[in-house]
Amino acid sequence: MQLIEENKEVKILPFDEYCQEMQTIRKRKVYTILCLFFCELIIGILFSKLIIKHDFQYRVVREFQNRVNDEIELTTGVYRGETDFGYFFGEGTFLFESGASYEGKWNDGLMEGSGEFKIPSEGNYNGEFINSQKHGKGIFTWDDGTVYEGEWKNDKMWGQGKYLTPAGVIYDGTFKENMFESGTCAYVNNTGKYTLFYSDGNISNSEIVFTDGTKYTGECEKSCISGTGTMEYTNGDKYVGEFLEGKKSGTGVYKWKSGDKYDGEWEADKMSGTGTYKYKNGVKASGTFENNLFVKGTYKIKNNFGRYVFTINNSKATYVEMKLKSGTKYIGDMKNGKLTGYAQIKYNNGDTYSGQVVRGKKSGQ
Repeated sequence: MQLIEENKEVKILPFDEYCQEMQTIRKRKVYTILCLFFCELIIGILFSKLIIKHDFQYRVVREFQNRVNDEIELTTGVYRGETDFGYFFGEGTFLFESGASYEGKWNDGLMEGSGEFKIPSEGNYNGEFINSQKHGKGIFTWDDGTVYEGEWKNDKMWGQGKYLTPAGVIYDGTFKENMFESGTCAYVNNTGKYTLFYSDGNISNSEIVFTDGTKYTGECEKSCISGTGTMEYTNGDKYVGEFLEGKKSGTGVYKWKSGDKYDGEWEADKMSGTGTYKYKNGVKASGTFENNLFVKGTYKIKNNFGRYVFTINNSKATYVEMKLKSGTKYIGDMKNGKLTGYAQIKYNNGDTYSGQVVRGKKSGQ
């Protein structure tokens, strides 16, 4: 084989040049076809997404139905009204297969704006919608006569509103997620007139006027009076203190119209526990009470003759300390209401006596 010398000219025949050119053209065609294929594929994908995104495959059918039949049939019901190329847009009515119906404003196939929604066996809503949900201001009237008028959010009572039941119970204030948050709940029944004040979903205070004229102001629960409050009775008596299930229980002060006063513990509407009972004439009983009876403690009396302090056990006086205005001092036991037992007496003249006493007289040792 002979080597080709440098700078020696190589000749290409015409046929060879033609073959090379044809090969180049074929490659260009393949590349062009592949490019066109991929471009068409990308355009097809984008166009498909656009069709799916805007529901063109459904909107065309719906628009055709509306122009031919003046209505659009869906699996969920029938629509009659204004459209925007197959979309419910403007004023329209939708009759659901369930029997419910909506008449009002639409936007892009959704209930949006003002309208009326009727639900069989439940009630009617007349008000504002957003994204096919009750949102804004509206009135819902249930079949049993219950009515809510106020603000809505996400298909729920949410905001300022008024809720009225067939029994006459009125909730007026702020709602959140169908629950009453704050405001007043007022109603009247055969026991009296009630006004309950709510805060953070709970009753914070109340005002009650009972049928007999008795007035209560204070804490309570949904079913009864419980907590701290004030009860003013028609006879002029007044109680300020704690209640449990509608009865005086805990600590409290009861003032009688007569002037008497008890300050202490209560149980089931009765003086029970530690307390002090003070009569209008100044007599004071301090100690333990059971079922309105004074059973243990001290009983203090002051009158025109002197001062007396009785020690009470089992509701009976067992000991007494007396200081008479004459100056005489007496300290001793008692029995059956009489000065009987051991005693110490100091007379105003300086004389003293220590010994037994029977019915107020010195006797025995």
